[in-house]
Amino acid sequence: HRKQREQLYVLVMTIANSGLRPGEARQLVWADIKFDVPMHDTDRLIAEIRVPANTKVGYRYVQTMPNANKYLKLWRKLTPYADDKDPVFFGQKSENDDTPTQFVDLNKSFQSFLRRIPVDGRDDGMLRNRDGKIFTLYSLRHTYATLELIENKIDIHTLAKQMGNSAAMIERHYSKLTPTMVADKLA
Repeated sequence: HRKQREQLYVLVMTIANSGLRPGEARQLVWADIKFDVPMHDTDRLIAEIRVPANTKVGYRYVQTMPNANKYLKLWRKLTPYADDKDPVFFGQKSENDDTPTQFVDLNKSFQSFLRRIPVDGRDDGMLRNRDGKIFTLYSLRHTYATLELIENKIDIHTLAKQMGNSAAMIERHYSKLTPTMVADKLA
């Protein structure tokens, strides 16, 4: 259980700091990750992740925020499967050999964790947003996009490329952030 909790933590930090889809994270092997890449115009280090071609939008490179680099490097030291061809996030060993399965569904573990976070006496803790929708690992992708637009002030076209979406989709889902971003720039 400890390894599963550690893995869940790193998965959460990876998605929240890269914008990867959970399905893209599920397919990663260690050879897909290049560590300690200098972040543009800073002295900070990031990871560069090669998203496999057989994912939703196909092959692309994703540059993470520094936290993902840090936690993925730590996870590689802790995981029992650290060879280049091993899955980064894995399930139980298969019955026939000592090879891990590609991925365990950590979404249920994530939701169970959220239920335990106390929020205004709610029975389900932090499991649901203000509109009653249940948070999933995919929700972290939205967290990433929002933080990138507000905090790091990257443009919609760059964010779309990073996340494997169209600029129109980013604009449609995140246009509500525009007044906040404009007000911040004018201040």
